[in-house]
Amino acid sequence: MAVDKKTQKYDRQLRLWQAHGQAALERAHVCLVNGTATGTEVLKNLVLPGVGAFTVVDGSTVTPADIGNNFFVKPAHLGQNRAKVVSALLGELNEDVDARFVAEDVAELVHRNPAFFHAFSLVVVTGRVPMPTLLALDAECWPRGIPLLVLRNAGFAASLRSVLRAHHVVELHPDSPARDLRLADPWPELVAFVDGFKDFDAMSSAELTHVPYPVILLRVYRQWRAKVGNDAPNSGFRAYLTAEKERHAERLVAVVTAQLQKDAKADGGAAGDVSEAALATATATTSDLENWDEAIANAYHAYSRPSVDSAVTKLFEYLPAADAGEDAATSESTESKLADLVAPEAAASGGVMSTRPATFWSLVGALRAFLAQSGGQLPLRGVVPDMKADTTTYVAMQRTYRAKAAADLASLRALLKPITVGGVTATPDAVDDDALAQFARNANYLRLVTTPSLRDEYTRAHPDRVRDLTSEMPANELAVLVLFRAVDYFYAAHRRWPGDHAEEFDGDAAQLRIAVRDALRALAHGAPLPAEIASGDAAVAEPSPSAADTPIPTPSINLDDWVHEFVRAGPAELHGVAAYMGGVAAQEAIKLITSQYLPMAGTYVYNAIASQSSVIA
Repeated sequence: MAVDKKTQKYDRQLRLWQAHGQAALERAHVCLVNGTATGTEVLKNLVLPGVGAFTVVDGSTVTPADIGNNFFVKPAHLGQNRAKVVSALLGELNEDVDARFVAEDVAELVHRNPAFFHAFSLVVVTGRVPMPTLLALDAECWPRGIPLLVLRNAGFAASLRSVLRAHHVVELHPDSPARDLRLADPWPELVAFVDGFKDFDAMSSAELTHVPYPVILLRVYRQWRAKVGNDAPNSGFRAYLTAEKERHAERLVAVVTAQLQKDAKADGGAAGDVSEAALATATATTSDLENWDEAIANAYHAYSRPSVDSAVTKLFEYLPAADAGEDAATSESTESKLADLVAPEAAASGGVMSTRPATFWSLVGALRAFLAQSGGQLPLRGVVPDMKADTTTYVAMQRTYRAKAAADLASLRALLKPITVGGVTATPDAVDDDALAQFARNANYLRLVTTPSLRDEYTRAHPDRVRDLTSEMPANELAVLVLFRAVDYFYAAHRRWPGDHAEEFDGDAAQLRIAVRDALRALAHGAPLPAEIASGDAAVAEPSPSAADTPIPTPSINLDDWVHEFVRAGPAELHGVAAYMGGVAAQEAIKLITSQYLPMAGTYVYNAIASQSSVIA
């Protein structure tokens, strides 16, 4: 069968997020703020796999510094608008991608036309952006559920802050997904399938060595229970199963030995004339009960009922309470916690992501009702693992599991009810069969990821971070986070970034140390944002608290080394760090766009000096 060009082009990534993930990526429109070295590396890693469109917002012109660290500008571009230059060169990487640009400073754009950012699937901020502008972007993105990724660089240090009001994950892709064989609580068709096998003691070697291990487990467990009663602990089942395997192996060896002796007599010899080599070969072949070894390794499936993950049951807390006489899923949502989780602004944005929450929560409501009807059992995945069995038997068992999975899927669809989330109503008809099947297969791996807004993070206290900073072995990555916050205080006081002018190194270092004290004080006690950070208007915002009113924690780590690094680096971005962070951010962006894999919830900090990184919640 001929493979289409798109499949050939994106073959490797389709193995990771499949066709529906690729379709989500191709529908996405990503906004990049500032075409810096880090920003272009992020977009490069999204353009190559085929993101639908991107828009670069940047009012800067190309400088010699850009030529030194950014592969998407050339010397001939000096003095030209950077957004125009990088968008053109990035667009050349993939003809399927729509490349756009806006030659305007983001601070002016978000003030003049804040609704511009509402239509994007994702907004990525790179470069030195003052905190008032970041907070303005945060105010446009966070209420509407538009993911915001903020990347910051300073020499050998970098950070990535993911701002997610409510992001749901349907396909978690766990490394070792649990097998759901339902042997502890089999449905009638599975029992009938198992009962269709003849007695194990009557089976030949060829028959017994090709019985699927779920059949062995279900039958032998019932046999064991009949002997020991229902009160015996399950811990004794594995030993009994092992003994049964050994008994059958001895039985089969005895049968083969008797047949060899019979054949020897038929050839005119004595019964004892069977050669040791022939006997050893026959014995080894007969006693190779690999399927029984599989059964022993999976013995717990015979008595262990799959449990519903606590992260899944926690999702039900966001749904409205079910009426006693109605199904759990209901059309009323205004009084539920969903009203706080997904605001009406999300629907007003009209972005690619805006229809997802309602569909997701409609499915979650149906899942809650399904669990109530099934006695706490999730929809069967219908996936049968590889095992030793003959083809005919394996296919028949596979059909039994798939039929049950299809029946559960039909029951789940019947439980779908309309639900309104963020101003968008999802009706049962809006849930297509593929989405329903994906949801059912991954019902025990659903996740909801939320983070505070940037404003909330900057105004509240963080005693856990202070505790870590003052511990005996504080992490260098937490020190980097403090310095990035101090840089905002420095800019608020001086209207420039530390290290902008090499001749002012000592003075900038001294002033940055003062800003570090302000950052530490805010971490410990929380504080209104400094006037310049909050709005740029000292007459509007409250002043920050004074040092006399609030004590400053003393970190166990020497922050002065990082002060010197931040001032030394100034506004420069090292391309090695930019490339690394571009890969990290693009990976997170793809997770968010496809709703697959678990994104980082918090701030990712990279210390390139020590080649260490960590996520700070």
